[in-house]
Amino acid sequence: MHIHKNHQLLNADILVIGLLIFDIRYLVQYNKHIAILWNAVPLYGTQMRGDSGMVLDVLCTDKLIPTLAVSNTSKAVEVGYRALAAGIHNLEITFRTEEACKCLSALVEKIPQLTVGAGTILTVEQAQAAYDAGAQYIVSPSCNPSVIQYCLSKNLLVLPGCATPTDVDAARSLGIKVIKIFPVKSLGGVAFLKALSGPFSDMKYVPTGGVSTENLVDYLMFEKVVACGGSWMIPTKLVQQNQWEEIEKSIRRSVQIVSDLQRANMAVAS
Repeated sequence: MHIHKNHQLLNADILVIGLLIFDIRYLVQYNKHIAILWNAVPLYGTQMRGDSGMVLDVLCTDKLIPTLAVSNTSKAVEVGYRALAAGIHNLEITFRTEEACKCLSALVEKIPQLTVGAGTILTVEQAQAAYDAGAQYIVSPSCNPSVIQYCLSKNLLVLPGCATPTDVDAARSLGIKVIKIFPVKSLGGVAFLKALSGPFSDMKYVPTGGVSTENLVDYLMFEKVVACGGSWMIPTKLVQQNQWEEIEKSIRRSVQIVSDLQRANMAVAS
């Protein structure tokens, strides 16, 4: 009899736990803040500060690097929540506004699960300001040796922008193995990346500048591409109009493209 009662208690406990899990899943569908708990992956975000390899793993896993130019911290945080809810674990804040540092810092503080980077970094001073604000990776439109060396000294992932073989070789000579190709569409798209991969077979690419939902698959199908970046996922007009639901839908469209491609690749491999 004693054992029977214990079994009844155990079954009741299992039922309660099951109902709690159901409730959490139900709430996740309707609450962007709770969605963070469901989508966040252990060690994403601020816990990886100073580990460039782990930060790169996040970008490679997401396959997408959404960029955001914003001057309002509350809007930046709202977009960050929407990105996580849509299945993205990183966000690049471009340093094209005076409030970029504050927006980056707010994201790091409010959403520690999000891996936050700083983009359009042109100088060491900007890189240092971004680092001090909590940036976990740096993206630059150019291949500036001083910026690269500063980031390496902090074990901060840096993606220098390259547009010529000379740029690629300069980054490579400093120990960089993953570079941003910008503006990729104007440079020739996938054909340009494949041409670079001949002499630089050990390099990996993050194409930006002209990537969209229409050509995303073309880039991701090239094995040297680790992720694609750009603003197409977070249109400036939608941010200005506070169209948060539309922004989340926009990000989800690209996430779905990545997911569909991965499933197709798995099906072919099997």
